[in-house]
Amino acid sequence: MPPIPWKTLSSRYLVRDRWMTLRADRCETATGIVIDPYYVQEPEDWAQVVAFDAVPDERRGASEVTYWADVPPATRDYAAARDVIIRHLDTLVPTLVATAPANETLRGVVASVDERNDKISVRLQSPATGETTEDFKVQDGLIFNAVRFGDAVAFTVETIEGVKTITRLTKE
Repeated sequence: MPPIPWKTLSSRYLVRDRWMTLRADRCETATGIVIDPYYVQEPEDWAQVVAFDAVPDERRGASEVTYWADVPPATRDYAAARDVIIRHLDTLVPTLVATAPANETLRGVVASVDERNDKISVRLQSPATGETTEDFKVQDGLIFNAVRFGDAVAFTVETIEGVKTITRLTKE
């Protein structure tokens, strides 16, 4: 018999930033027990591997469960399960490493702020090209609360989906 999903009665975000998203849910089990808070970490660009033993039916609660089909649940052949998981990780890790975003740290002066389009223009100084102004997408809209035209800034840029994006910014 498959596990009966829990009901999510409410959710509130505790942390939402570049590095992690953490929320506290209020859940109800199939037997009517309310669990509050039930913490949920929403992964972004990272992998988490959790190995666990079989969970008794009375302690099982699932919302969305994904698993590798060739790792039998409730297995007692731990060596075989370990080998299958390692094989999956061996194919997964090179893909994750290959897609890691390249980043660079730049310094400049804010030339314009376009909150409507999630963009900031920055005047950059380069020995090779002299002074140039470049537009950057902003990953976190809270950056707009921190900067104004004319502010000297240091910031980290990553190319995300082909677009230069500010992922971290500090005033100098």
